[in-house]
Amino acid sequence: MMRGDFLLLERVSPDSLGGRFIVIPFEEISTVKFTDPLKQPALEAAGFAGQLSQ
Repeated sequence: MMRGDFLLLERVSPDSLGGRFIVIPFEEISTVKFTDPLKQPALEAAGFAGQLSQ
């Protein structure tokens, strides 16, 4: 979920303290790792331009 400059993320399973949610400002996000393969149309819908390697 998003609100203004913040992103709220929910974990599928709780962390070691039982937490399931984190709120982080967009300006603090420096890396995003995708664990599932992404297709070009999904990236284009997110605003990316160019070509993926084949």
